[in-house]
Order: sequence, then C-alpha cells, then structure tokens
Amino acid sequence: MKNRVHEVRLEDYQHLSDTELLQRSKNIQVQLTQLLGLMWELEGKERDKIEQEMDELDIEDMKIHAILSAREDRPNTEHRY
Repeated sequence: MKNRVHEVRLEDYQHLSDTELLQRSKNIQVQLTQLLGLMWELEGKERDKIEQEMDELDIEDMKIHAILSAREDRPNTEHRY
C-alpha cells in the first residue's frame, strides 16, 4: 500500500448531495471489483494500465469519503486529507 497525500477541496464536491457521493462510492467499488478480476487475466503493460486505473478510482473513493467525513465534522471548515 502506498502512502498518499491528496488535497480535497470541499467546493469541488459541494454540488453533490451525500446520497450522490455515496452512490458514486458504491459505483467505484463495483468498478474496482470488476477491474480486479480482469487484472488477473492480463500481463505486462495491459496489467499495469488496469492497476493505474484502479489506483485512480481508489483515490477518488478516498476523496469522496474525506468529503463526507468533513461534512459530518464541521460543515463550514476546510479540511486537508
């Protein structure tokens, strides 16, 4: 597992409701599961490409959960995750 630091801006997600963010997260989890199954069938550069796509989806999911957490903690405060 890589250590990662990504900036998450509340304003980038403020147009989305909590329900929409949770649905996005659920969709990401489905995509990750599908890509994981596909990854085991591939080798070399094709597999690396799938791993990169999974990494990007994982980052987006972490951002979604950071936003949801920030909204719960302090809705009018900036957070950095």
